[in-house]
Amino acid sequence: MVQVCFVLDLRSLAPPLLRDLKQSLLQLANFYAVSTSSSLPGRKSTAVTDKIGLCYLFKNRLSSSDDLKIAYTPTGNFNLRDFHHAVNNLPSDAFLPHECVKSDMMISKVLSDKVLYSWQGKDIERKVIFVTSSLPEDVDSIMQKSLTDAADKCVSVDFAVFQQKSSHLTDSRENVHNFRRSISHLDNCSIQTYIPDFRVLHSLVKRWLQVLKDDMEEPLLARLTFKDNLLDSVNHIFCNLFALVNPMTNSFSQCQVTVFQIHVD
Repeated sequence: MVQVCFVLDLRSLAPPLLRDLKQSLLQLANFYAVSTSSSLPGRKSTAVTDKIGLCYLFKNRLSSSDDLKIAYTPTGNFNLRDFHHAVNNLPSDAFLPHECVKSDMMISKVLSDKVLYSWQGKDIERKVIFVTSSLPEDVDSIMQKSLTDAADKCVSVDFAVFQQKSSHLTDSRENVHNFRRSISHLDNCSIQTYIPDFRVLHSLVKRWLQVLKDDMEEPLLARLTFKDNLLDSVNHIFCNLFALVNPMTNSFSQCQVTVFQIHVD
């Protein structure tokens, strides 16, 4: 089972980008709810396993401190209405265009017993997708320890960095390069840069959905029989069928076939 936690750094996400990200998260939740409950024939239960978490970082205007807030916690069965409510209520005024925001300490707060490790489910794989437009120049000792401990707990951390277009902001390319070099020794961490484009977000939704669906259901066992023998007297194979993201094409479900056994009579 894979549990995905989205962490949005609202301090660095410009309003247009945040708006598109919110629509992408809503689309992901809709696809996940629909595909899980109806992807395989003969499925008795319509309950959807809750495998999505949502947190965000913001500047507390009263204390002037950087805070982490949990917007949606996976608790058992996925509640599409509550997730929509959490996404739609993300603060729209947290963007800090003239400040250099740093995410190092905040990542350590996410990777803690108070947040990620307290969520339901033991001995499962977890993935943190950290969405930001700003990264620290390097990784300090606290963050290094948090990321290393995360690897021991089967937690991977993906940094999705959306490059800024505004000319008045400092170019973050060098920071991204330095940050990538700082985490290069950590097998559980990766960093990808993107441009704020709807086609990029659409591709990310498909990728994230596939992560959620990879171990979602038991595969459908099928036997394929051929007119001519494949090898000696063997004329059939057994395989697993998995549903893909797009459920219907010309009234037929798409599937990918993986051969795992050849049976010889």
